[in-house]
Amino acid sequence: MAHATPLNDVPLVVHIADGIAAAYCTKMLVDGGARAIRVEAPGGDSLRARSASGAKIDRDLGGPLFQFLASATRSVTADPADAAQHAKAWQLIEAADIVVWSEGSPFAKLPEFAPGLIRERAPGAVVTALSSYGLWAADRPRPATEFTLQAMSGGWITRGDPNREPLAAGGEHGEWVGGTFAALGALASWMRARDLGRGELVDVSMLDALHLTQPFFAPTFEVAAGRPYRSNRGRPMPMNHPVRDGFVGFQITTGQQWLDFCVMVERPDWAEDLALARQETRTLRYDEVCGHIDAWTSERTMEEVLDFAAALRIPVAPVNDGKTIQSFDQVAARGWLVTNPVSGFRQPVPPYTFWGDAAPRAPAPSPRLGEHNGEELPAARQPAGWQTEIGEAPAGRAATGEEAMPFEGLRIIDFTAFWAGPIIAHFFAILGADVIHVESTKRPDGIRAATLRHDMSEGWWEASPFFAGTNTNKRAITLDMNSEQGRALALRLIADADVLVENFSSRVMEQWGMTYDALKKINPRN
Repeated sequence: MAHATPLNDVPLVVHIADGIAAAYCTKMLVDGGARAIRVEAPGGDSLRARSASGAKIDRDLGGPLFQFLASATRSVTADPADAAQHAKAWQLIEAADIVVWSEGSPFAKLPEFAPGLIRERAPGAVVTALSSYGLWAADRPRPATEFTLQAMSGGWITRGDPNREPLAAGGEHGEWVGGTFAALGALASWMRARDLGRGELVDVSMLDALHLTQPFFAPTFEVAAGRPYRSNRGRPMPMNHPVRDGFVGFQITTGQQWLDFCVMVERPDWAEDLALARQETRTLRYDEVCGHIDAWTSERTMEEVLDFAAALRIPVAPVNDGKTIQSFDQVAARGWLVTNPVSGFRQPVPPYTFWGDAAPRAPAPSPRLGEHNGEELPAARQPAGWQTEIGEAPAGRAATGEEAMPFEGLRIIDFTAFWAGPIIAHFFAILGADVIHVESTKRPDGIRAATLRHDMSEGWWEASPFFAGTNTNKRAITLDMNSEQGRALALRLIADADVLVENFSSRVMEQWGMTYDALKKINPRN
C-alpha cells in the first residue's frame, strides 16, 4: 500500500537558484511531498557538472550530486540574457507557493529578480532567499567562501594542531546546514502565510546557519563571559583510533563517560588525574594519552572494542568510508541507502521516518536539462481569498496580525539534552511554540556542566552559555523520572501536548514505560 507524503503535492516550489544549499532546501521540500520546477539557464545548474572524481559529466543529464539533489523535480530553461524569456520565469514565480532564490544564480544576478521585487510581484508566495550574509548585506558585497564563513562563525577555534594553521570542516558543511534551515524557514513561513493570507520573505544567512552549528555559540559565550571564546585548539581525545580491522570513533562528553573510558582502556589512574578531567587540558597531553589509546585499540578487533564500549555505555561507532558504510549493520537493517533511479548508484534516503500513514516521497528520476520545455506551465494565480496587499486577513482566516508567530498555540514537551536534541525544540520556541524543557535535579541537562564556573560553585548550573544557546524562549521544569510521581506528572504534560521531542539513549524512554505505542494511547495527537 502506497503511503501519502506529508505535503501531498502542495506547495508548488519554483527553484530559481544554484548551488548545494538551495538545491538541498528544495530537495527537503520535495522529499516531504512538494512539487518543484527548476528554472535553469541554457547552460544548466552548475551542480549538473559537479564531479567528485573529476570525471567528465554529461551536463544535460547531470552528475551524481545533481541527480541526488534534483530527484522528482521538473526542469524548464529560460535565458536570463533574453528579456523576452523572462516572462516564462515570471509565470512560474507568480504560480508558486514557495520560491527558492540564491545569490550567484543567473537570475539572481538580474535586478529584476531581486527577492524584494519577487515578493511584490508574487505576494502570495513565500520567497526564500539564501545568501552568505543575509540580504541586509546585499548593498555592501564582500567575498565569502565556505572556508571564510566557517572562520567567521568561530568554527576553527577548536580544530587543528595548536602548532599549525586552523582547519575547516570538510564536506561544505555550511551549504548543507544552510539548505536545512532554509527548508525549515520556508515551511514555517508557508504555514503562517496560509493563516495571514499573504506570503513572506525568508532571509537565510549561511553565516548565521554556521553560527548555530559550527562552534559552541561563540557570540553567546562572549556576552555571558565578558570575553571572547578561547579554546586550547587541538584534536579532541579520545576520537578516532585504529583497531586491527579499521578504525573506531569515540564521543566522550560527560565526566562519567570519561571515567568509564579510563576503566575500559585499563588506565584507572587517569580517572584520578584532575588535569585529564576536562577536554581543554587533556589536549595538552595529546601524545601521552593518544599513544596509549592507539596501542590499546590496535591490539583488538573492531567488534571487541565496540562490545567493550557498549557494555560501559560509552558512545562509539565504526569509522566507515563510502564502501564500508553500505554494509554497516544499522544502514543495511534500516534501509538507509537506496538505488538512484537514473544512474544506479547508491544514495541516502531522507534522514527521517514516519510512523503511520505518511512517508517521504520515494526517489524519482532527476530531470534532464530543459526536459519539461513545451509542457503547459502552471497558470499564474493568486490563491482564492489571499491578499495582494498588507491589510486585514481574508474572511475565514485567523486575523492574528503580522506579530503572530508560525507555531503559536503549539506545545512541545522537550525531553532532550546537550545540543542535537535541544536545537530542534529551540527552532520551534523561537517561532512561537510553548516549549517545556524537562530535566531532573539529579540529572540536569549535561551541557550545563560546560559552565563558566569551573569550580562548580553555587549556581554553576545556570552559568553555561552553551546551554543558553539552544534553550532560549523555553520554559523549564524538573521531574524525578525514576519516581512514580514524576512519571505521572510527565504523562499529564504529554497528554496535553502536541509534540514530544527526545534524544536520550534508546533504553531511557522505554525504561520509563514511554514507548511510542504507550504515549499514543495517552495522546493520539502527539
